[in-house]
Amino acid sequence: MTMLKKFSFEGVSDKQIVVFDLDGTIVFDGKTIDSDILSTLLVLDKMSHIIFASARPIRDMLPLLTDFGQNSLIGGNGSMIRHKNQITLTSYIDENFMLKVVNKIHELNLDYIIDYEWNYSAKIEDHRNPILQKLDSAKLADNVAIRTTNVSKVILFNISKELALQFSRDKDVSVLYHEDVQELVITGKGSDKYLALKQVIGDNLYYAFGNDKNDIMLLQNATKGFSVEYPFVQSKNVQIITRQEVCSTIKLLIK
Repeated sequence: MTMLKKFSFEGVSDKQIVVFDLDGTIVFDGKTIDSDILSTLLVLDKMSHIIFASARPIRDMLPLLTDFGQNSLIGGNGSMIRHKNQITLTSYIDENFMLKVVNKIHELNLDYIIDYEWNYSAKIEDHRNPILQKLDSAKLADNVAIRTTNVSKVILFNISKELALQFSRDKDVSVLYHEDVQELVITGKGSDKYLALKQVIGDNLYYAFGNDKNDIMLLQNATKGFSVEYPFVQSKNVQIITRQEVCSTIKLLIK
């Protein structure tokens, strides 16, 4: 279920808006923003509205963004927004659907992360899973017992393509399947980074940087989008760049 809300975003007429995904776009080790990119972002931030939009919940974005304490954030693939230091859940997963998810978790003994407004429920027995270095790395929240209400996002691990297809048939949720790592990401119906961004900036124009399928709408609807080594965005306004070109491309926006 999506809860539409329009946020007040002052000063957009005199500053450009630039939106950045995190992991794989400006963060390459799961822990920090690339140092050269960070230096460039700090300069850009003085003359632009920078918004960060990530698949991470806002809780897990914060350790990467200690230099950007006042910036608007979009987390959980658009399921939550931090604006003016207030976190709002913009969509949540239908409770009946969550009952099916929980049953499947127990039936197949799946590893999972279930995010709520701030706390989470998680079981990850595979200690090689790279998401462990991102999950509440700053110890800001609690790993609580599973519940089926006010769920913003679910990640299920070791999911077959067939099982992912079963989940995707449900019209009450948004589903992204990362086949290369057998990871299924579930958010509320209509949850998307671009749609969340629209709630923050309205019809104002923006530039965007991203690197994955959850950035496609964000990039396609930008004045100019930059896709970092992700060649599957089919749009004339989207340019494919390498990781090595991210910093120099950001510098082109410094005016």
